[in-house]
Amino acid sequence: MTISNETAVGMETVELEPLRKDKKKIFEDILKYLKTNQRGYIKVPTGWGKTFLSKHIMKKYYDEGKVVLFLVSKNNPLLSQTYYDRKKKRPLFPNSALLSSKHKVDRKELAETLRVFGQEKDKGFVLFASLQTVLGKQSSEIKNLILELTDLAIVDEIHNFINNRGNDFLNELGERTKILGMTATPFQGVVGNVKFVDEIAGDMREVYAKTLPECILDNELAPLKYTIAESSEDIFEIFDFERGLDELDKQDLFLDCSTPDKLKKVIRRTQLAKDVYESMIKHKHAKTLVFCAPVRKRVYGVGLMIRKLTLSMQSLPPLSSMGKFRSLNPKRTLSLSCL
Repeated sequence: MTISNETAVGMETVELEPLRKDKKKIFEDILKYLKTNQRGYIKVPTGWGKTFLSKHIMKKYYDEGKVVLFLVSKNNPLLSQTYYDRKKKRPLFPNSALLSSKHKVDRKELAETLRVFGQEKDKGFVLFASLQTVLGKQSSEIKNLILELTDLAIVDEIHNFINNRGNDFLNELGERTKILGMTATPFQGVVGNVKFVDEIAGDMREVYAKTLPECILDNELAPLKYTIAESSEDIFEIFDFERGLDELDKQDLFLDCSTPDKLKKVIRRTQLAKDVYESMIKHKHAKTLVFCAPVRKRVYGVGLMIRKLTLSMQSLPPLSSMGKFRSLNPKRTLSLSCL
């Protein structure tokens, strides 16, 4: 069961690296905003430090004996990464719980824990949860307690909560609950049917925003440097897209070598991953973004970069890296961008 209560062994304090002066000012402005407003969001680029800032905001409420919810739309690694203190290999907040489909939790015990801390005035509690688990049939009691007891809800990637069940859930939260969203892309949809975070509720407002160029000019983020790793491989031939683009999201290490044809595909995928990895290895200390772009003819410069689609990675293991590539029309050329 993933419920932490470390106070009995003297681990009551939450230790965080201090905020820089500029982030401290943003932190204070957000707290001031939430005193007189129920909802707001910040819009800053990936890598700026949204999650780190949110930990300080959660700590502020936690230290005041409040109940805090850190919410993501789907189960993802960020949820457990935010829950744990990686340096000390234990939960960041002594009184906390992690609720997701990947972590088995006794729902009755968690519900009782929420009730206890909802009545406490001097001890805070943080619940890290995915929306899909909170809205699950087995979590109805927990959902009701969240709606009743939560003082602060931090919503990561709040653009995933526009005009859907997530939007409905946020609107169910009562007046006592302050809602702070975080996003790098405050909209969803396609041209002609774009929905913005502001549309989640009439009082949802942008609290702070900063663009990628501004972050680069202020030395908060490094400028992008691009290298291109070309390959003659057609990934339609080495991946099975009969079930759609989910083929590119596979995380398991199972390699199907049951037939000569499948074995050849494994070899070709591994070789392609190796080529990409070797192109990246020159920049060991950089954050690497991997793009897969369709190319009909060899084009260099801005034209090629416009067609690139998205996925950011912090590391690229040789065998599993190809499972991270995503494109609406994946084809031949791979490109690496290093920060």
